[in-house]
Amino acid sequence: MMIDVDNFKSFNDTYGHLEGDNCLAQVATALKHTLRRPQDKILRYGGEEFAVFLPNTDKEGVKQLAKAMCKNVESLNMENSNCGSGVITISLGFVVTKPDDQTSLAGLVNEAELALFEAKTAGKNQCVGHSI
Repeated sequence: MMIDVDNFKSFNDTYGHLEGDNCLAQVATALKHTLRRPQDKILRYGGEEFAVFLPNTDKEGVKQLAKAMCKNVESLNMENSNCGSGVITISLGFVVTKPDDQTSLAGLVNEAELALFEAKTAGKNQCVGHSI
């Protein structure tokens, strides 16, 4: 999964960098608490993006978890006057595959980023997934 905090640049510009850091910490905690298995991992990928690895999870499982992550972040009710919902939300793109010798991490990240771009272009605060 690749996750992006929606409208974060304008949030940072409006509320300041300290509030931006606080926002990212709260989002990270909400995302982490959504994970249930010890092998599931989340990390900050850059700026306001996070990457999540869910080994041995099928597409339906990833989709359910992705929706729960979106809901958990939105229910933080962190004010964001720069978006339609009025609160911080996330967009999420994911890829599901059975890796083999031809699978590369860069290819998986690229595919997840494409799905994330689709979620952002479709209106944000949602998840889009691909299977390869």
